[in-house]
Amino acid sequence: YETSLYFADGTPREDLGLGDVFGCTYTGIKKDAAHYGYQYIRGEHALTKGFQDTQLIANWGTNLLVRKLVGTQAEAPITFVPQIYPQSPERAWPKTFETDYPTCMVSAYGKGRAVYFPYGVDKQVWSHGHRDFQTVLGNAFDYLLGSEQKLTSNAPSSVHFTLNRVEGDENGYMLHAINTTSSSRRPVLDLVPVHDIRLNVVINGTKLAAFEVLSGLAGVTVEITDKPKDDQLRLHIRMERLEEYCGLYLRTSN
Repeated sequence: YETSLYFADGTPREDLGLGDVFGCTYTGIKKDAAHYGYQYIRGEHALTKGFQDTQLIANWGTNLLVRKLVGTQAEAPITFVPQIYPQSPERAWPKTFETDYPTCMVSAYGKGRAVYFPYGVDKQVWSHGHRDFQTVLGNAFDYLLGSEQKLTSNAPSSVHFTLNRVEGDENGYMLHAINTTSSSRRPVLDLVPVHDIRLNVVINGTKLAAFEVLSGLAGVTVEITDKPKDDQLRLHIRMERLEEYCGLYLRTSN
C-alpha cells in the first residue's frame, strides 16, 4: 500500500512518487482500520462488481489517506469510512459514510491503466481471509486484463498456477501447477491429490513447436482448441492426476 512512498535508499517521500500514475496524492495521514473498519461503495463500477447489494465492505490494517489529484480523470469507486465504535445504534450510525479518501483509485496513464489500493488488500486476502478483499482484488485484475484471462482452469482454488516466459528462450513458456489441497490443519502435512484437471491457456504464436513434462507425473496431454488468431495459440491441457507439483515446458513458433 506504500508503493512509491520511499526513495531507492529507503528514505520516506512526502508524497507518492507514482501519484500521477495513480491519480492521487498522499495527505501524510495513516489510519488503523484493524478494528471496526469499513469501506464505502460509491456506486456501480468494474471494481465494485459483486457488491450490488451492499454499501459497505470490510477494511483492515493500515490505510494511507489519499485524495484524488485535481484535474485528472481518475475515479474513486470505493472510499475510506472512519472507524465506527460499537455502541448503541443511534450513536454508532454516522450521518454519512462518504469521505474524500479513496481506498481504491482507478486511472488512465499514457496508453495503460492503473489501479491503486492505499491499504494492503493483497495481504488481507491471505492473512484476514474475508471474501470482500478477494473480490475487489479479483475485480482489479479483471479490469486491467480487459476480462481476458490467459489461463483458466476447473481446478479448485487450492491448486495454484503460474505461466511465465522463459528468459533467453524465444517463445518459450513454463507452466507451474502447485497443489496445496489438504485438511484445514496448518502447516500442510498431507496432500490430497487432485484428478482430471483441465486448463485453457492462451500464449503467443501460431504453432506448438515443443511440449515437455519437466517434473511431475505422466498423463499430461495438450491440444490446440481452434485455429490461431491474432498470432495467439489457444491450448487445452489436461492433467490426469496432480499430487504436489507439475512443471510443463511449452514453446511456440510463428
